[in-house]
Amino acid sequence: MLNNYRIKNVTFCSNRAVLSNGEQQQELNFTEAKLLEILLSKVNETVLKETLKEFAWQHTVVTDSSLTKSIAKLRKALVFFFRG
Repeated sequence: MLNNYRIKNVTFCSNRAVLSNGEQQQELNFTEAKLLEILLSKVNETVLKETLKEFAWQHTVVTDSSLTKSIAKLRKALVFFFRG
């Protein structure tokens, strides 16, 4: 997959797990970065929960609750750049 993704004026570097707009940056944890990476690589596609779990938690069984919590943390990181 690509290393850098662009979301409007924000760059996501998947290798470094960092969102940046040139002035500010937000670090993501490993799981949040993996979730964002797969979602950005499959824009305009439906990504199943099981696919997200397999990609972000490789070889680990996780609950839907863990996925929900990680998505919530990812949303908070994105709100840092995309308020209002």
